[in-house]
Amino acid sequence: MDNEIKTSSHSASSIRIFGNIIVAIGVVILLFSQFMETTVAPDYANLDVEAIKNLPEKIVNFDLIAQKLNYLILGGILILIGLKLSLISNETTDTQKEQTKLLKIISEKIQRNTNVTIEGQNETNQNSSKVLLDRNLCPVCQTPIHKNDKNCSNCGIVVRE
Repeated sequence: MDNEIKTSSHSASSIRIFGNIIVAIGVVILLFSQFMETTVAPDYANLDVEAIKNLPEKIVNFDLIAQKLNYLILGGILILIGLKLSLISNETTDTQKEQTKLLKIISEKIQRNTNVTIEGQNETNQNSSKVLLDRNLCPVCQTPIHKNDKNCSNCGIVVRE
């Protein structure tokens, strides 16, 4: 299922419980809508007895029919949302796994690069929050980076703030 919601295992069970509660509420509303009365008894107080004999005992009320349809739609939507939440998977997506691997590779390459210094260690530098890369190379793909660029043109990693 391509559009399946995926999350971590510790929050998946609470989301599933919440989804089951929403499904139950949706079912109750759906059942309520099916048993709603859509007819009303008319008020024949001002009519004579002969005229009342030819009139129906109950009249269809369009407002009640509209309310029944609204409850039907609301119950159906709640059931769909609840089912979607109750079918959450514990697995992480492939893109999250790839991002985790990429972050590990980046951190390893930055740690291996001995020419990375933080400004502020040297008292002559004024800004202590920027990271200077010696030879202006990307720490991930080793592509030369212009000193004014903030992102690597090859891999897109942010190298300066």
